[in-house]
Amino acid sequence: MTTTVQPKSKFLTVNNLRLHHLDWGNEKAPPLVLVHGYTGNAHSFDPLALRLRDRFHVVATDVRGHGDSAWSPDGNYGYTDYANDLDGVVAEMGLRRFVLVGTSMGDIIAMTYAGIHPEMLERLVINDIGPEQEPGSSRIT
Repeated sequence: MTTTVQPKSKFLTVNNLRLHHLDWGNEKAPPLVLVHGYTGNAHSFDPLALRLRDRFHVVATDVRGHGDSAWSPDGNYGYTDYANDLDGVVAEMGLRRFVLVGTSMGDIIAMTYAGIHPEMLERLVINDIGPEQEPGSSRIT
C-alpha cells in the first residue's frame, strides 16, 4: 500500500485576516516559502513541495482572497498589502531567514516583500514575470 504525503492545513490571523497555508513539515530544514499567482492557491505548489520537502521546510501560502484565506473586508489587494501579510505570516511562524519563491503575481508580491525586508531572505526566486508590470495585469488586478 502506498502512503500519499499530505501537508498540514494551517491558519494564522495576520492583519485581522485569517490566512491559510500548507505546511509540508520538516521544520528542522531550511524554510522555503512559496507564493502563488493570481489564479492559483497554495496547492499550485503541491508537485514542487513533494519534490523539495526532504530538503526544505516547505510552506505554501494562500494570499488574501485566494484559496482558503479570508477576503479583505476593505477590498485591499495591493502588492504592499500582500507583502505585509507575508511579513506577518513569517513573523508568526518565527522564520528568521528563508528562501522565497513566487510565481506570476506571487513574483510581484515576493519582490515587494524583498524590497521591504531584504535581511529576511536567504534567496529570492522569481518565475514567470519581469520587474515591470504589464498593462493587462493592472486591468486584472
